[in-house]
Amino acid sequence: MPVPVSKTDLPHGYANLLASLKKRIQQERIKAVLSANKALVMMYWDIGNSIIQKQNNEGWGSKIIDRLSHDLKDAFPEMRGFSPRNLKYMRKFAKSWRDRQLVQRTVALIPWRSNLAKYALAGYTKPIGVAEWERQITESLPENLKSSLPTIEEIEAEFSEEENDE
Repeated sequence: MPVPVSKTDLPHGYANLLASLKKRIQQERIKAVLSANKALVMMYWDIGNSIIQKQNNEGWGSKIIDRLSHDLKDAFPEMRGFSPRNLKYMRKFAKSWRDRQLVQRTVALIPWRSNLAKYALAGYTKPIGVAEWERQITESLPENLKSSLPTIEEIEAEFSEEENDE
């Protein structure tokens, strides 16, 4: 295995080249993560919409979500985010935002998504599921931003109230 050149023997300009490459790699990683997460948001909408369609058109009951969750986790054990609860969130998302093109345009326009990605996804090299993304975001945000967001419990309570109203 080759031994790297000693730091004292590096040519002039090496530090600048290294800094430039590191910056470019970080920028491209963020772009890749954002692109992957945009695709994941659309996939989550599609999953939720598919569940709605089957339940409305073919009379599938709510128990199918438990089976679907089990089968998706079995098919994609490396991914997180396919719990029954998350599938219900996906269904709720698709039910609340019926127009897929509107969802696509909205996700593309969210200006703060890059800041969240910088804080939350530093160090990630592959797409992550909803639950992991939620955990990583809440743990990684600066304290002043964390304190301005609703808690998971408050969000869950809101979803529960909306589900009970249906």
